[in-house]
Amino acid sequence: MKATGNNIEWNFAASKFKPNGDEIYVVNPKDVSVTKGFPEATHVKKIMNGGESVAYEYLRIDSSTFEYLGNVTTELSFNLVKYNDTQLLLRLPMNVGDKFTDAFEMHKGNTALVQTEYVASGSLLLPFGTFQNVVLIKTTYDYGVVEYKWYQVGEGLRLLMASIDHPDYYYTVVFRNDFGSFASNTDSSKNK
Repeated sequence: MKATGNNIEWNFAASKFKPNGDEIYVVNPKDVSVTKGFPEATHVKKIMNGGESVAYEYLRIDSSTFEYLGNVTTELSFNLVKYNDTQLLLRLPMNVGDKFTDAFEMHKGNTALVQTEYVASGSLLLPFGTFQNVVLIKTTYDYGVVEYKWYQVGEGLRLLMASIDHPDYYYTVVFRNDFGSFASNTDSSKNK
C-alpha cells in the first residue's frame, strides 16, 4: 500500500531504471494528421513503439476534467478506437481522500468500471531530479488492473511515474517530461 496523506516524500533517487524502448511525446492535435475522429481533443500522446508503429492517444483536458477519448495506431493499417463513452481520468480540483467511479465504453457493449482516488500529495525524488507539487492517484479497474500515477500539478498535469499492477505482471515506468517515457525498472511476470 502506498502512503496516504499530505507532505509525503517518495524517494526513488537511488533506483536503477532500464531503458524501455518506447518514445512518448505530447503534441498539439493540429500537428497530427490522424485527428479527424477526435475534434474535441486538446492533447495527443504520441507513442513511438521502437520504430514499428506509432500510437496516438487522444485526451481532453480543461479546468475541471481530464478525459481519455480513444486512440489510433499505425500498424499495417490504421486502427481507430474512439470510446463511445469517454474515460474520466481525473476530476479537478481534487483533495486527498476524494474518489469517484466512472463507467466508460470502449466499444458498443464493452463497458468497464473504474474507481479513481486521490491518495496523497508531496514530493517525488527520481534519479534525474526532485519534483514538488506531486499528487498520487490510484486507479482500480473492474478487470483486475490497479495503476498508481504520480502527477506534478501546476500549469497542466505532468505525468512523472506510473506503477501498473496487472493480474499477470507488474512494472514501473518513470518519465523525464510531459508524458515522455524514460525508463522501466521491472519487466517481470508474476508467479501465480
